[in-house]
Amino acid sequence: MDLDLDDGINDYEAAILRGNTRMDISAAGEVPLGDMLHPSELSEMYSAYLSKHGTIAPSLVRQGLFPCTPYFATVVFTARTLNTFHSLRKQAFLRSVSDMHGVAPRPYLQTQFSAAYDLFLRVKEVVRHRVAQLLGRDGPNWRLQNACPACLYKVEGEAALDPPFFLTMDGNNSLKRVERREGYTTADGVKVSGEYVEAIDDRAAPRDYYIPAAEVDRFAKGGGEELLKGFLPDPKWAEGTDGCGDGWQNMKEHVTQKARGVYAETGIFGAFCRHSVCLLICDMIRSGELAKYGLAATFHLISVLGKYRLGYDIGCKFEKWVYTHPLTARAALEHGFEAVVGAFHGTGHKRLCQVRKMPIYTTGSGLEAFENMESVFSKSNALAGTTRHASRFHRQRDIVEYFAHADNYDALAGITMLARADQLLEAMDGLGLDRADKSVFSTWLDAERAALEKLPTDPPEETLQMEYYRKLVDLGVSQDNADKVLAVRIIASPPMGSPEYDEFNKRTRKEEAERRRVLDRHERCVTVVEDLERRLDIGAGERWTPGSEEWVAAATLTREYQYRKSLDRLQSLIVARLLELSKANMAIQARSKSLKTALTLYNAAAENLGDRPALTWEEILEMGRLEDFDLLRLAREDIRDVPWAQPGARSTLDLYFQLLRAEEERERLNIEIKRWVAWMKEEQDFLQHHEHRLKEEGQAARALQVHKYRMQQGRFYGLHQDRLLKLSRLPGFTGSIEPGVGLSAENQTGGDDGGAQDVDDPSDDEADTEAGFEAVLNVAEDRDGAEEGS
Repeated sequence: MDLDLDDGINDYEAAILRGNTRMDISAAGEVPLGDMLHPSELSEMYSAYLSKHGTIAPSLVRQGLFPCTPYFATVVFTARTLNTFHSLRKQAFLRSVSDMHGVAPRPYLQTQFSAAYDLFLRVKEVVRHRVAQLLGRDGPNWRLQNACPACLYKVEGEAALDPPFFLTMDGNNSLKRVERREGYTTADGVKVSGEYVEAIDDRAAPRDYYIPAAEVDRFAKGGGEELLKGFLPDPKWAEGTDGCGDGWQNMKEHVTQKARGVYAETGIFGAFCRHSVCLLICDMIRSGELAKYGLAATFHLISVLGKYRLGYDIGCKFEKWVYTHPLTARAALEHGFEAVVGAFHGTGHKRLCQVRKMPIYTTGSGLEAFENMESVFSKSNALAGTTRHASRFHRQRDIVEYFAHADNYDALAGITMLARADQLLEAMDGLGLDRADKSVFSTWLDAERAALEKLPTDPPEETLQMEYYRKLVDLGVSQDNADKVLAVRIIASPPMGSPEYDEFNKRTRKEEAERRRVLDRHERCVTVVEDLERRLDIGAGERWTPGSEEWVAAATLTREYQYRKSLDRLQSLIVARLLELSKANMAIQARSKSLKTALTLYNAAAENLGDRPALTWEEILEMGRLEDFDLLRLAREDIRDVPWAQPGARSTLDLYFQLLRAEEERERLNIEIKRWVAWMKEEQDFLQHHEHRLKEEGQAARALQVHKYRMQQGRFYGLHQDRLLKLSRLPGFTGSIEPGVGLSAENQTGGDDGGAQDVDDPSDDEADTEAGFEAVLNVAEDRDGAEEGS
């Protein structure tokens, strides 16, 4: 059926090009027509013809009409109507068409239109694939290997970049899909979901953006049990720490656990290059942002693209997961996988994680923030209205159509990254530091990292000493209470039957219960203290007493511990407020009662310790960075007087690393600009060559489709050339906008199959190939417009 429809479309387009839409007919009939540009046709019948050599659907398609059923055409929609909708959305579009025609919206029209639109998109996808075959671009990984020219195109003589390119990954829970189940009410009046009622549709999503769910599940917990039996992770990663511990969580499970009973897919997980070109997508199925989605995406990307640097909200933890998973560890080691934390989310990580994984401190990161996922998803969220109640296939298809469109019309159309050179030149001029005197900054960062590495845990012996001290304090209190209850004199009870007897018995029972409670508490305290004394090897008669050297030392450790805990609480609240309110462009407000309470507790702990600085509410309001919290926590060694801990030195330290990253950014931009210019020229030459070749071979319809593809690829060339020309005239610009020579296997006489196997020769199946390649799709233009342009 696909080939028949493609053949029919080709006949329709070829007839338009000839200016002759007549066809060899054997029958005629009338069918209701939907066309947005001719209002009268919505309610009138259209004369459709049946070809001698085809069935109903292909014959209608030859006339630019798409039916809503394959064999019995009850309603048809014109190609121009469907193509107009291709850039809009269904329900609002149909209501607008009905309004233009002056008729009431028809409920059944949406179902009919959906069927015709499915056929329309299927034909477009088949044609896109056939054109890719013609150009040698139909390999399984061709799109991924050539997704972004600035990142992946190579030019002769260019310097090697380390890392070669940057990617970001993240999950988004807006594009959910409701699971269709039959609902019923129990005898108790409780509404529950019943059987699954959605029709099974196992069609695969178009193109190759999606990683199948079965492939993703290989990376789930328990999915690699057999591999784990013979897998030994690198000790460096198996025993190392990420600097954050459990302090940072991403898309916590409790947020999504209630949604699992309602939604079949709870969102998507995507990977994008730094220019926001979509590389791949996974569906998050009845779960939050689990590790398996990132691991599956990483494994596929490393296998196809090799080395890169990943930016991820939890990059500190995720890098360790990649190197300790049996399916990803080998590829990660082979290609030197790296992960960093995005500049925005990194402010919520501990300082040790920041000095290890923040882009500004990571060599080779340039000025990349690794935070473009937020802007990508802020746009794709608008798609949620159409995917929420769609079928599985239609949801995936709409998501793919959106990101394929965004890649061509948003990402590649507005690669503003290439115009950042003027910003970094201004930043470099403003820093004004003598490079010969900057070696001290690297020493400072190393010293800070070494000091912070001592923070994650307290020594076990000190932990036991603090516990022993606290239990001795509890024992002292319980001993005092026991002495008091034991010192109470026994009073003779009044005579039985007297008015005071009942009251006396009630009071006596209460006092006896309290006495037993106090003595039991004292016995438990004695037992715990004696157990701790055995663990600390404290002999009989060596128990610590108030004022002893050990008692004073343990008391100091305990106060420091309480100080650090109160500081942790204050920091976690400020992190939450910064991350939540900064997105809304708000400041921390005085009505934050929990934050004020935490601040009060912190100041009390600091005062109790004696030598720790107190914080004011005004300082909290001005706080935009969190490094000083970890500096305040350094209690084992006094770092308040070391050079790198001073406020002025720390800001200068950041400026120094910003300068280093700016120089790296300039080098990377110079290479990316060269790649981009070379790609624009060679892509234009490559497509133009095949277009002319097909015309000379008498295959005008095929040449037309290549022409349309060339126009799509090159519609923004003029914009980019103007932008790059302005950039080249900036003072201090060190790059070149002259096109180089690409290293791609594609040239004017061939194509790159992206790693695919050799395709069959056209002569092997003449009928199939001819039908496929003759199926050019000119339905993007209405017939009148096409005739004018022919």
